[in-house]
Amino acid sequence: MCGHLHQKRYIPGESYQMDFRSGKVWRRPTHSINTGTFCEFLVEGTSGYGDQKNEVAGTPIGTATLSFSAEEEKVVGHI
Repeated sequence: MCGHLHQKRYIPGESYQMDFRSGKVWRRPTHSINTGTFCEFLVEGTSGYGDQKNEVAGTPIGTATLSFSAEEEKVVGHI
């Protein structure tokens, strides 16, 4: 999870983990999330990050969250 001013998003994926004792590699799920924004993005009359960076897509004010279901062994992201 990473705090992020102008973009909240959730990206599920996989990473590879090495078990050095056995020499085997296994895949595990990963969940990357930008936690949300509490500031307006691209506000008229102000100069900020979004004005100075190309191709930045702002998202509405709000939060991004992760939901964990131990019974289903599932993680889901919500924005």
